[in-house]
Amino acid sequence: MQRRFSKLAKNRIDPKITRAGSPSVIPFHVPHKKLLEKIESKRQEKEPLTGYLNRQNALCKHKTFFEDSSTKKRSRLSLDKHKSKVLFASPRDLIRTPRVVGSTFVLPHHRLPEVVDQAELIKQFKEEKGGFFIYMIYACPRSSEYYTPYALKIVPYKEIDKSNFMTMSSHGVMQHVGTEVVFTHLHKWELEYNMYCRLMKIKSFFNFRLWKTFYVWRKGILYKKFQKAATFLNGNLFMLLPSLRVALIDIQHLCYVTAGLNFMDVSTIKNWHLFYFIEAQMEKLEMVVHKLKEFREVVREIVVNACHGALLAQGFVVNEYLLEDGQGKGFIFALLYRVNWKIGRYMF
Repeated sequence: MQRRFSKLAKNRIDPKITRAGSPSVIPFHVPHKKLLEKIESKRQEKEPLTGYLNRQNALCKHKTFFEDSSTKKRSRLSLDKHKSKVLFASPRDLIRTPRVVGSTFVLPHHRLPEVVDQAELIKQFKEEKGGFFIYMIYACPRSSEYYTPYALKIVPYKEIDKSNFMTMSSHGVMQHVGTEVVFTHLHKWELEYNMYCRLMKIKSFFNFRLWKTFYVWRKGILYKKFQKAATFLNGNLFMLLPSLRVALIDIQHLCYVTAGLNFMDVSTIKNWHLFYFIEAQMEKLEMVVHKLKEFREVVREIVVNACHGALLAQGFVVNEYLLEDGQGKGFIFALLYRVNWKIGRYMF
């Protein structure tokens, strides 16, 4: 049995397909590497932030080394090891800041003539460590467009504002606000000033006061225009006058009732002779015509009395003879009573 199995194993065909003898010959059953790259779909990972990868690639700096003809093979191998090193940018370098024209950055308070430069002042106190100090006050009020926390000017003791002033020495800055005193070390003052300068290089922080002033001004202008328009409407809009408002509501209600009238009576038309049907329709037509005449008279009296009442409310006299006889108000009330009686009669 053993010999039989060994003989079958020798005669068994190996399923593995061997390649051709020449290494340059590519078998037809093995796909090319470039063809596989085209066929296989590559899954691209999404960027966490749009444009982050491009920004990172732009900031990366590759170290390149140039080979010298006189260098040895060993030194070349050592240089090849460093060619693949990449200096990646830090997250702080990826923050986009606006370009600053020139070498120095101009803060808003630098436009004032008497404002002292804090960077030069800090440098001077660091170099000359003496026992002297200076007095500083704000060069502009808080409402000014040039106001910043560092808009300070040097003044003598006689010109200081005792409610709010500062003293600066080689140890730090001491701020006097009323009865409270706050001391800040010089290195911390310098750190805060540098951080403030970096923040002001961002457009949002640099233009914040201008944007806020414009927003408050725009809001005030809109509120003033709104109040002016409301006052004009209250004084000139006839819908807000009591006499005209009631008249318009009554006329609208009368129009709604009149719109429901029908010129034909089709409630009972079964088992009627033609003569009786025509007689019923003529009676319905006469009733509708009578209703329309009443509607016209009532609307006319409502409009006339409303106009008279509006004129009297504004101080105008419609008929001076009635006013001389002392019947002006009584006449108006009589007209209104008659109109209300007609409206009730027309509606019911």
